[in-house]
Amino acid sequence: MSKKPPGFELTNNPHGFIHFGPHSVGGDAKAGSYQLGQGKNKRNVSYGESLQSDDDNLSLGTAGGYYLNTLQNGNKIEVTPGKNEEVCGYRIDSQKEGAIAKALVAKQGDIHIVAENGSIHLKAKNIFIESSGSDNNGVVNIAANGAVTITSGERVFLGGTKICIRGQSAIDLTTEGFVKVLGEIKESCPFSPLSFMNPSQLMDSLIQELTNTCR
Repeated sequence: MSKKPPGFELTNNPHGFIHFGPHSVGGDAKAGSYQLGQGKNKRNVSYGESLQSDDDNLSLGTAGGYYLNTLQNGNKIEVTPGKNEEVCGYRIDSQKEGAIAKALVAKQGDIHIVAENGSIHLKAKNIFIESSGSDNNGVVNIAANGAVTITSGERVFLGGTKICIRGQSAIDLTTEGFVKVLGEIKESCPFSPLSFMNPSQLMDSLIQELTNTCR
């Protein structure tokens, strides 16, 4: 069994280190720290997680706690203890069609964006969300354990082959104008004899029918 070639340390000084290959940089790797500097200037710098591995390919750490680790299998791990801000697109002409300032593409697998103790904000001139699963199986799922609010200064359009609106405890429709319901009335529907129902009875029957359909 051939041995792995030894690692090579390009630099290790009070400001940071750069190391190629498997290595040990002192400190406490399990607690997520490394040692910078030589002699009396040695000190431990914490980067918050245990990332060192025998499969290391390139490791880089700074005095501020920034840590970059690439592995022989092609994986990369990057830790920024503080704010990670990226600005791009200064030279992009946004008036041109298809002017892309930044693209995040995963050829295989998922993309996860997680804010464990914060919020995720998306802001743009326009926002498009598209699901393109094969055989018309693309799904968009929005779930919340609190309120979901959709507000528009213009028309809100909801379209689909079949649409179900279900309220577990209540459904409120409120407007200062008219409520229009347009469609074919099935003979099997409980509200088919319209001439014998007042508007309140008609709406109750409509909601009951929708409730039974959208289970």
